[in-house]
Amino acid sequence: MITSMTGCGQGQLERDNVKLGLELRSVNSRFLDIQIRMPKFLQALESRVKDVVQKTIKRGKINLSLTWEELEEGSTRMTLDSDAARAFHRLLTDLKDVLGLADDVRLEHLVTFSEIFKQEREELDLEKAWALVEQIVGAGVEDLQRMRLMEGEQLHRDMAQRIQRLEEIVSEIEELYPQKVEQVRTHLRDKIAALLNSPEVDEQRLAMEVAVVAERVDITEECVRFHSHNKLFLSVLDNSGPVGRKLTFLLQEMNREANTMGSKANDVQVAHLVVEIKEEIERIREQVQNVE
Repeated sequence: MITSMTGCGQGQLERDNVKLGLELRSVNSRFLDIQIRMPKFLQALESRVKDVVQKTIKRGKINLSLTWEELEEGSTRMTLDSDAARAFHRLLTDLKDVLGLADDVRLEHLVTFSEIFKQEREELDLEKAWALVEQIVGAGVEDLQRMRLMEGEQLHRDMAQRIQRLEEIVSEIEELYPQKVEQVRTHLRDKIAALLNSPEVDEQRLAMEVAVVAERVDITEECVRFHSHNKLFLSVLDNSGPVGRKLTFLLQEMNREANTMGSKANDVQVAHLVVEIKEEIERIREQVQNVE
């Protein structure tokens, strides 16, 4: 079953005094593009996170956001950067002198500068952290993939119906072809009779002329190939894994056959049906853009 490239997933995990949250969003893309946003102290795990995602997701732009909240204090502490505090005090004192202000530099002035405080974290056990991150990312990817598969089922139904409609249109064109040949025969007979100024026409010569024209307007091969493309398209729809590029190629081939039918037939009825074919192909193409 095909998979859509659009979807979202999420996950939550609370363990070992830590609460993790995860959000995943997926949109169309020609390739697999994974964008990750996570706390700085976890960034060493980014490549591992990507590995988990790409084991399941093969195509699409993935935005992953991971949050890490410690439920109890103790793993982080605030410290004072004395050098920074002195530097800011000197700057404020110089500013006071330049402006000729009488007020002294007080503590409430200095605490507005966040640079004088440093947040220090106890050394993180990266492997223990990874055990939690791997679990929540795996669950989030599973949730995302579930939605992408549901979207894929809807795309499958819609495209299968449209392929069936294409089959019907091509069959209509095939039914019109013998009528077209008979019209050519009648037209040539009348034209030859008018040129010879006689109702009697050499039937052998007429048959030869009709055969030449019929070969020129023959769209049998195009119709056969179109039916073949339709059959293969439906077969690919039932495959799992990335099939979007293959479906796009088949649509290009269908469009080429439709153009040839229209130019060969040179008939108003066929032209209208070819326009309908191309409209359906375009609708399917828009859907295929969502397929992984």
